[in-house]
Amino acid sequence: MEREALLKFKEGLIDPFGRLSSWVGKNCCNWTGVACDNQTGNVYELDLGNPYNCSSTQGSSTSPYQYCELGGLCGPPLLNNCSSFSDGNGVSKDKASDEDEESSQTLWIYINAALGFVFGFWAIFGSLVVKKSIRHAYFKYLDEIADKIAVQIAMNVAR
Repeated sequence: MEREALLKFKEGLIDPFGRLSSWVGKNCCNWTGVACDNQTGNVYELDLGNPYNCSSTQGSSTSPYQYCELGGLCGPPLLNNCSSFSDGNGVSKDKASDEDEESSQTLWIYINAALGFVFGFWAIFGSLVVKKSIRHAYFKYLDEIADKIAVQIAMNVAR
């Protein structure tokens, strides 16, 4: 249960520098920054402290400032804003572009669903309109089903 909670917490974060890359596997007690009780195995501490000394190297080339804000982690569980972040290669990514990409994917899902409905509907309905023998067989089948339902209802009422 604690493992799932930690993974859910991690899901909400953006970790462009891979600080939480050890958070894989079944035993969350082996993950970096997670401390567990030796007897119960329960998590009692989560240390996401920064491994970099930001007070002495802030602004220098050896430790970029982005490492000094909880090691580059940001997202809803944290107070750090993720409106713009670096991917670790010095390339800045914008959260708005990710949202645009997600809305584009959602749009394609709706377009594909609509096309699937249209083609499926016309495959059935079109064959009924065009082919007379299929149309007669289909409506004969519907009549038989309606008759069976009517007989079942009449038998249940008669009891």
